[in-house]
Amino acid sequence: MTRRSETSGELNLVPIMNMVTILIPFLLMASATTSMAVIQTRLPGAGDPTENPVRTPVVVITDQGLRLERIDGSSEELPRDNPCTGPSSYDLAALTRMLTEEQSADRVRTTVTLIPEDQVSYETVLSVFDTARGPANKELFANVILGTVGS
Repeated sequence: MTRRSETSGELNLVPIMNMVTILIPFLLMASATTSMAVIQTRLPGAGDPTENPVRTPVVVITDQGLRLERIDGSSEELPRDNPCTGPSSYDLAALTRMLTEEQSADRVRTTVTLIPEDQVSYETVLSVFDTARGPANKELFANVILGTVGS
């Protein structure tokens, strides 16, 4: 009669250690190639409403077009070409020209506020955001603040 040998109950961890040895370098390489782009922006803060706030140019983005409210209180409209075609229907070249004029009038101000309405698409907001920051070789407004219609 053959006798059964008792097993010691030890786990064989070699396959698990091999798997971890292979996965760690792979995960490190994969995370090194993944990078996220971050756009620096600030939200409007809640301050004392009796304070006299520093005025900044405001770009209001609606489904009818763009409106630039200047520091001096005047405003200028840029109507859309077509109400349903997305960011390309906005006159971003004219907005760049108007923001350049606004920036050259007061070189100290580096902040502009964008106020998109609810029905404006995300792509349109990003296009106007990029336009307000300016091209890479000539920055218009370094600080772009996103606001809401009620602000």
